[in-house]
This record gives sequence, structure tokens and C-alpha cells, in this order.
Amino acid sequence: MVGVPRPGPGSPLKHSEVLALARKSAFKRLYYMIAVMAFTGTLALAAGCPVAQSVPYGRSLVTWIPSEAAPGQGIVVRINYPDSPRYPEGTAAVVIVPGADSSGGVGLRGPERDPYLAQGLVRVSFAFPGGGKPPYQSSGTYDHRGLNSLRALRDVVRFLEGEIPEENGCFISDILPYPLLQMGLAGYSNGGSTAVVALGLFGDEMGVDWYVGWENPAGVQFTTVDLGSRNQLLPFYTPCSCRLTRTGPNVI
Repeated sequence: MVGVPRPGPGSPLKHSEVLALARKSAFKRLYYMIAVMAFTGTLALAAGCPVAQSVPYGRSLVTWIPSEAAPGQGIVVRINYPDSPRYPEGTAAVVIVPGADSSGGVGLRGPERDPYLAQGLVRVSFAFPGGGKPPYQSSGTYDHRGLNSLRALRDVVRFLEGEIPEENGCFISDILPYPLLQMGLAGYSNGGSTAVVALGLFGDEMGVDWYVGWENPAGVQFTTVDLGSRNQLLPFYTPCSCRLTRTGPNVI
């Protein structure tokens, strides 16, 4: 059997001995690597994670998610999480997809209780590329629910799934004090259309467990904004009648 010479004088090593030394050396390198990560990388990672502030029923923090859709700082995200999760093992996260043509935002709610936190759920809000208000803005340019908006939603979900870190290198498991058992989308009005299209394009990457829609239009031709608002109804329409008023315009 052909041997490999030792570094110094001596007889050549057998092939099995070379493999044994290689395994031992590789194990030592791995051991030292883990030790370094434990004493430096991990501690530095924890120290750089965003700090949460107290809110009714829980805590709240803001961070940014790196995304190809938002070159620069990334997608701004607010995470509100309850003091006590819904279940002993953990809870679910709900990503709020805003309606209309809103570019989104992460403004903190007023002193009233957050219904999601009251139910022990994690509430996640975000701004599409170019959306939000200073100092909490997403980088990039708002494309009015175009491909970059859809990519941004995808990347927010991927962060919550633990696939990518936020801007400081922290994963969701470094931030929350308990596991996320499920991850879902709540689409408000036109946000439902955005969520459905994102799931159609990136469903395999997103891994969403469920979706809930609230007054979602099936298409722009099915919206009812022409009927007026809650406080100012269209004067030519009789509510709940599907008919125009007697003083309305002549319609055949």
C-alpha cells in the first residue's frame, strides 16, 4: 500500500491512518469554529438585534428586511408580539397586507389594544418599496403593487419563516421569545388581491399556512367605491336597494 510521508522523519503512514488524522484534524477545526462562533459571532448577533418597546398586551419593534425589490436598506417591518403566546408551544404570525393603492407603513397603533396581540398572535406590518414615512421607510420605488411589491411581500414572509435574516443578521428566532408555529396573510380590501397574486407567483418560496381576506375585490371592475364612503353616500343611490334615487340622473 502506498503511504504518505510524515512531516518529519519516520515511516510512511497507511491510507487508513491518513484518513483518521484528517478526521481528527477536521473535527478539531470544527470544534474551534463552533467555539469562536459561540463566544464572538453569536453574542455579537444577539447584541445587534432590534430592541422592542412595550405596548399594550406585548412588545413592538421595527427592523428592515434585505430584498432585491428594495435596493439599499430594504423593506421596513414592524413586529408586534404578545407577552404570552396563544399556545404553550408558540403562536402564529399574521402579515397585514394593506388595501387600496397604499404603499403601506409601520406606524404604531394608538393606546387602544391590538386585537391580534389580545388573541396571543404576532402582528406584522410592512411598507412596500418606496413606502412608509420617515424615519420608517422602505428603500426603492413604489410600483403600485407591481412585481417589486410582490417580491417585498415574499421576502417579509421568508424572514418570518426563518429563511433569511433582517438587516443586522438576526433571524426571527433571535428576536421572538417563542417559536412561530404558523404564518398567514391577512389581505385588507385590495391587499387581498396583492396577497393572492404573490402566492400565485411565489407560493413555493413563501410557505404560507393560510390566507384570510377582508372585503377583497375580485377585480377593479367589481369595486364599490363609486357608491360613496361611510360618511358621505352617493346622493343618487338608495342604499341596499340596487337602484338610483328618484332625483338621480336618467338611466335607461
